[in-house]
Amino acid sequence: MNLKIKDIKKLLHDQNYLEFDRLLTIIETNLKKKIIVYILDDEGSQLNIIHTTEELEEFKKLMIQIYGIYGYF
Repeated sequence: MNLKIKDIKKLLHDQNYLEFDRLLTIIETNLKKKIIVYILDDEGSQLNIIHTTEELEEFKKLMIQIYGIYGYF
């Protein structure tokens, strides 16, 4: 599964937290199916690879810290 970081950033910048939560749920579902998630930059280069739910949690925490989503949890 490939996701572009700019799309994720746009969701958070636009404060579209419901859609961000849906995206996290889709990622988690794919991880349970052993599907690796690649976070890509604008040119398609890999920025991050998410293999486990622990890595997903770290990615989620990082995005929340960057965008200051308090009370998200």
